[in-house]
Amino acid sequence: MGTRILKAVGAAGEQPVYSIGAVAQMLEVPASTLRAWEERYGVIVPNRSGGAQRLYSRNHLELLRFIKRQIESGMSAADAHRVLSQELASGRLPADGEGGKEELRPLVLIAERDPYAAELSEYFLRTEGYEVATALDAIQARLQFEERSPDLVAQLLGENGSHQDDLH
Repeated sequence: MGTRILKAVGAAGEQPVYSIGAVAQMLEVPASTLRAWEERYGVIVPNRSGGAQRLYSRNHLELLRFIKRQIESGMSAADAHRVLSQELASGRLPADGEGGKEELRPLVLIAERDPYAAELSEYFLRTEGYEVATALDAIQARLQFEERSPDLVAQLLGENGSHQDDLH
């Protein structure tokens, strides 16, 4: 279950860079609790370094913040993970805001042939609080548009600097 969900979350393949100690400190949650959540629920599963150290990405942090907020608002850890799993399965990422009320973030669809440009654009939009979907060709763009009904579609420049006419 965890691997499938992480693929939905990390469409841009964010780099895992934070150790479990760093994540525990940032979230003010004991490392033992993070390990227990990973083992019990399998929703947020960090990558492993060559030395088998857990490494978390920014996406992982966002999801863990969601879990923490749900627990702080009175939900059990099991229920918080179940809600997160349902949100991810429906193609939505929970908003990264303070307080108990979760808002849906605006969804931006990026239509771009160059995967590196799409990944960079996705990174910047996510850091500004947007939910992002990417499409690397016209078929993906059309399917994403029909399935997810984005609030905004950004058609970026092609590799040669011209607009991607086939993405219209």
